[in-house]
Parts: sequence; C-alpha cells; structure tokens
Amino acid sequence: MTRLISIVVLLALSGLAATTGAPTAQIRVTTDKLLSVLRDEALAKVEKQEVRRDKMTEIISDHFDWKLISRGCLGRHWKKLSEKERQSFETKFKSLLQRTYLTQLETYFTDLESINYRSERIQGNYASVKTVFFTKKKTQHPVEYRLKLTDGNRWRIYDGLIEGISMVKNYRVQFHEILARNSFDYLLEQLEKKNIGLNP
Repeated sequence: MTRLISIVVLLALSGLAATTGAPTAQIRVTTDKLLSVLRDEALAKVEKQEVRRDKMTEIISDHFDWKLISRGCLGRHWKKLSEKERQSFETKFKSLLQRTYLTQLETYFTDLESINYRSERIQGNYASVKTVFFTKKKTQHPVEYRLKLTDGNRWRIYDGLIEGISMVKNYRVQFHEILARNSFDYLLEQLEKKNIGLNP
C-alpha cells in the first residue's frame, strides 16, 4: 500500500497537460507520454537510465500545486513559517517526491496492464478524476486525482488518493509527529536526506 500511494504521487504529476481542458483528457494524454518513455526500448538500456529519467522528470515537473500541497501537508505548522522557510520546504519536498519514486514508478509500470478512467467531477476551480489501475496480475487499484485550476488556467494536482487514502493526510500525520518532537530545521534535513516516506 505504501509503495502504491507513493507511485500515485508521480502518476498524478504525470497526468497533467500545460493548458486548460477536461482534467480527464489531460491526465490521459500526459500519462500516455510517460508510458511511451518507459516503454521505449532505446531508453531501456542501463546506460540510458539518466536520459530516461530526465525525460520522465520533464513530463512530471511543474504540474503540481506545490504551495497548496505543502500547506496541506504541514497543516497548522504552515502558518508559523516565514516565506523563506515555506519556499525551502516546497523545494525540498518536491525534490523528495520526484527523485525518490522514479525507480518505483519504472518498476510499477512493468506490471501495468491498463487504466480505466471512471468519472470526472468539476466544481468551480476544483476537479476530481476517478480511475482504476489494472495490473497484469489481475489486481485493481482505484486512484482518485484532485485538481485545482490555478493562475494561468492550468489544472494542477493538490492531492492523490488510492483506495481512499489521501497522500496529503498521510504526510500531514507524519510531519506533525516529527515537528512535535523536533525543529523545523530537522524536518528539512530529513527531507534533504530522503529519510521521509509514506507510512502505511
């Protein structure tokens, strides 16, 4: 479960195109781009790993509402931080998610058979897209993307849920436990060292 939630983060990132449109269509198009890179035999060689990951990072970057998700993950602690501290957290948190889960994403897609796009709901500047991931082992994993229409008319992810478990809530619980016993600088150090993951 933990590994699957982690992967959803990047799948959510990968699913957003740069312009406004139906959220489901945007997720489908850009996810197909990511699959194309992962299934490119020319990039499958060990010596091409960095090139492949650079291409993946390019696809998934800049499509998360990092401020909104960072604020949600830190909860009440967000208000206590200076703007400089907030920016530092956003940068390190983004780096953690992108770098830590690229390998897991590559591994997961080897077992992916199909994605079923079940429903879409748009309410003002917010949207929800529900999907189901089917694996070659015939297992099913419901995934829900939550998006917000931000400045510049871009849909960006602010949370991802799998089987009802929220990524934001999961991180918020973990960060609260860390900050209850340690300083904010300590939290940043753990993010830098990639010592923080998603609890079951």
